[in-house]
Amino acid sequence: MKKNILIRVLIVCIAIMILEFYLANSYLSNVSMIVFFSFFFNVIIFSGLVVKSVSEHRFSFEFIHSFFMLFMLTLAPMIQYYTTGCFLSYYASDYQILKTNSFILIWTLFFYCGRKSNKSNNITSYKNNQHSFQISKNLETILTILMVVLAVNKIRVDGFSFFRNSSAQTKFIGTGFTTLFFAIEVSVAMLAVSISIYRFKSSNKTPLFLFFNLAMCLIIAFPTAIPRFLAVTIYGGIILMMFNSLKKNYLYPLAILVGFIIVFPMLSSFRYERENVNLIELFKHVTSNFENEYNTLNYDGYMMLCRTMDYVSENHCLFGYALFGNILFFIPRSVWPTKPIGSGAFIAEYYNFTFTNCSESIIAESYLNFGIIGILLYAFILGKITQKIDALFWNKPKNIFIQLIYTFYIHIFLILLRGDFMTGFIYISVLTTVFYAFYKLFIINNLKTAKTNAVDVDSITETNSNAAGTLYDGVELIR
Repeated sequence: MKKNILIRVLIVCIAIMILEFYLANSYLSNVSMIVFFSFFFNVIIFSGLVVKSVSEHRFSFEFIHSFFMLFMLTLAPMIQYYTTGCFLSYYASDYQILKTNSFILIWTLFFYCGRKSNKSNNITSYKNNQHSFQISKNLETILTILMVVLAVNKIRVDGFSFFRNSSAQTKFIGTGFTTLFFAIEVSVAMLAVSISIYRFKSSNKTPLFLFFNLAMCLIIAFPTAIPRFLAVTIYGGIILMMFNSLKKNYLYPLAILVGFIIVFPMLSSFRYERENVNLIELFKHVTSNFENEYNTLNYDGYMMLCRTMDYVSENHCLFGYALFGNILFFIPRSVWPTKPIGSGAFIAEYYNFTFTNCSESIIAESYLNFGIIGILLYAFILGKITQKIDALFWNKPKNIFIQLIYTFYIHIFLILLRGDFMTGFIYISVLTTVFYAFYKLFIINNLKTAKTNAVDVDSITETNSNAAGTLYDGVELIR
């Protein structure tokens, strides 16, 4: 019932925004006030969606999506517009602003339509799935060895300034195998720490492996040496998995709010600063220049969405060409010389930006590829997929694969939302592949084993008993 009301409210909102288009064209003297109300209207809508999502679950794809839309595509551009009169030197017409805000609402409407389209969403549909799992003893050992190798290589390349060196930044934004290998490194690090957390919480054994792997993870990807969104993905995921209390209290959404307002700007300054950094001075700088922090390329999502809409108006959509290149990112450019570059860089080069490392939000990406139809399709499909994963995590705690990867997924979702799509898709693909490969190789489903053993209990009982004693540790499920 509540979801039906929400959908109706969004439909009314879009109708109001369409009416504002005509008002903007007919009554030019009232445009500024209409623009103000369009931003204010979006603030109210997305604030309500944030509250709705947090009231249901303290963290989820729905919360991340609503918060991103509120902060990156509404509040940040609103601050830019009312402090400088433009969006990072881009002077959009009032009509263009109204159109952009409407597209953001249309995206949101179809995102929720996709989430609502899943029929098996309730908790009772998963209650009877009582699977039991075992994790191989060898898995944690193998992952720890890999972590040592990766950490040693990191120190070899960057020395002991790994906590401030920004070489990882180049790897993160690259478009070739460099990015792919770096994504594999951080995926292995996330898997190693998550397995250590799972085993520690399940068996109450010594946290030696956990502390060691966490230390190696800090060397491989120190928070101040990597892009902020990747830092949130790794360490936000680790924290959510470690502390079950975050599923019940409101510390996580509060931390996300403080992180976007204060911590992110500080991390940016720290990462590129080569001399001694005074954290107190950094904090004072961020808080005393609050509005200026949002007039930087770190918050270029709205401007790039406007630019993308301009490009499609001046030319045409790419009919999926950019998406095709993103999906086939693993093909070397030496084999495919005309392989598309990231969409953010594509738009930046078209408009002769001096800086091409620009974001391209998922809304802009969908519009660039297929126009308005792309917005409808991308939003609906993304809503459907994310709702399904949310339901698996919150309603099906026996699914160990989802329990291990979910807290990282929801933060990588930030990268996908912000863009460009190629970067987000690479990290989601690699993370899923790494986790699933180790899952299939080293995690055993006892239910399937029990069914197999039932065929010949007498001949297999002794073998299973010995194997269980030498190869596997029984791992209790997360409660």
